[in-house]
Amino acid sequence: MVFEKEKCCGCMLCKAVCPTKAITIREDEEGFQYPEIDEQKCIHCGKCKKVCCFNNHNDTNQEKIEPQVFAVKNKNDEIRKKATSGGFFISLASNVIKKGGVVYGAILNEGLDVEHIRVTEEKDLEKFYGSKYVQSTIDKIYPQLLEDITNNKMVLFSGTPCQVDAIQTFLAQKNQFDISNLITCDFVCHGVPTDKIFKENIKFLEKKY
Repeated sequence: MVFEKEKCCGCMLCKAVCPTKAITIREDEEGFQYPEIDEQKCIHCGKCKKVCCFNNHNDTNQEKIEPQVFAVKNKNDEIRKKATSGGFFISLASNVIKKGGVVYGAILNEGLDVEHIRVTEEKDLEKFYGSKYVQSTIDKIYPQLLEDITNNKMVLFSGTPCQVDAIQTFLAQKNQFDISNLITCDFVCHGVPTDKIFKENIKFLEKKY
């Protein structure tokens, strides 16, 4: 295990930056995903520790900024019925796509797994509707997102605060790129349960009914 469990949020950024592909993601007995190092492949470059938010974001002397707060809702009643949080994200995503941009967000796929995907058309935004309440897998989108930023596309990324931090850190260490066209959108997170708990709950409901 790369880090203690209490110091890992499962953002998988360490895997994304490893130059020798020495890091794999493993599930523990509770279904949470954690990085594991293959010592035979590891060259001890330290890149995984360098990008880890739990290792590097301990500056408590940063200036506290009072944020502006707004209450927002989508004016479309049908979208609000299907979406969550007032349907604001769909409005934001639609605007980005109309400007030729791409959107990254979490979906519940056909196998009932929560994963992040890339969307380029408005008709596919419905895949993002609804809350998932399960930790999503995010490792596959890092190279895609980097390619979009490299090509100067407008990019909207939505996820947990830990995932947003990971995306920003990932692009920041590629400091030759302009990330002014990156828009991030996180939500108030109280922690995410595992996919394993979700699947076991489905089995329980199937048995009950």
